[in-house]
Amino acid sequence: MAVLLVLITSINASALGIAPAISEHAFSPGMEKTISLKIVNSEHKDVSVFLSVDGELADFVTIDTPEFDMAKDMDFMKVTYTFKLPDDIGKPGPHEARILINTKIASGEARGTQIAAKVVVYSVLKVFVPYPGEYAEIRLIAPNFRVGKESFFGIEINNLGTDDILTDSLINVLSPLNAKIASLKGDRTAVKSKGTELISIGWTPDTQGNMLAVSEVIYGQSFARDEKRFTVGNPIIEIFNISAENFRLGGIAKFEIIAQNMWNELIDDVYASFTIMDEQGNLYSKYSSEHVEVPAGGVQIIPGYLETNELSEGKFLMKITLNYLDKKEEKVFDINVRRDSISIVPTGQVISAQTPDKASETDNMYMLFYFVIVLIVISNIVLYKKLSGGRKEKYVSKLGQ
Repeated sequence: MAVLLVLITSINASALGIAPAISEHAFSPGMEKTISLKIVNSEHKDVSVFLSVDGELADFVTIDTPEFDMAKDMDFMKVTYTFKLPDDIGKPGPHEARILINTKIASGEARGTQIAAKVVVYSVLKVFVPYPGEYAEIRLIAPNFRVGKESFFGIEINNLGTDDILTDSLINVLSPLNAKIASLKGDRTAVKSKGTELISIGWTPDTQGNMLAVSEVIYGQSFARDEKRFTVGNPIIEIFNISAENFRLGGIAKFEIIAQNMWNELIDDVYASFTIMDEQGNLYSKYSSEHVEVPAGGVQIIPGYLETNELSEGKFLMKITLNYLDKKEEKVFDINVRRDSISIVPTGQVISAQTPDKASETDNMYMLFYFVIVLIVISNIVLYKKLSGGRKEKYVSKLGQ
């Protein structure tokens, strides 16, 4: 039976919703108000509902319809409660009551047996007794920004005192190492007693990363403070370069990815997945690199090793997938495999990797080529001079005749 009760409770625990979840009011002596609630039948079940109250202000709350049934075809049910307060409810600050929404199995279920469940949801009634004189609390709203695009911080100023106040606002934006990135000022704002004002402060970031916004609102001789963490952009690691030294077909080739961290914090557990296929999409090899850490704003080499026994000379595609955090960044390269070298084409720039012997052999070929060219040029010059000299001798001989 206990197991059945727990099961039924868990089933009904998510069956209902309520709005509003909180109702806030500034205290005044003898105040009386009626609040409307919407009970939402989110899972569309037949359910019996009964409402109750607990908390410090429970004795001052009356529920107009404390018990009712909801059919499975009902989306929601509106109910109301009324609170009537005395001239004094105690010291300054918040005072609360909770309107509890309870459920029990409808009569058609469980063979007519009704079993009460625990509280499903509740709505909070909050009444705030103002502080004497000047007193304010603030709430900082910090969205996620994009580099080069203006967005706005928000500061909600709640005057919980008995006096009107005049406020000056400031937001400092800090890096993860608490270095100041920006200092932003808001407009001077008047806030009446028991009133609320929302001010906005614009900012256009020029760098990305995780950041902390610290807001201060100064009024009279006092101040209120709040802070929020937020981000500018998204963590990105870019492939800066890729190379393969001492490449020889049929052996184990070592590839080195030079990765740059564009974020302002270290990113760990970064690794690359390599996939090599031909131009028709046939898979030749797939493997992963070592796992490394890439420092904030820094560059790191990610080494990986490839068995080339399955490869042959020709053109292939290499897809590199960088794995970090919960992201996957893919980049495709054209590669041209030869017996002792491999050419890699990232973003239109050719990077060649050759064995030392092959590089030396290539250099010798170039030197021989240039030597032949020089010999041809010299031969042409000598021949030209000889021909020019012979014509000149004939011309002089004719003049002498």
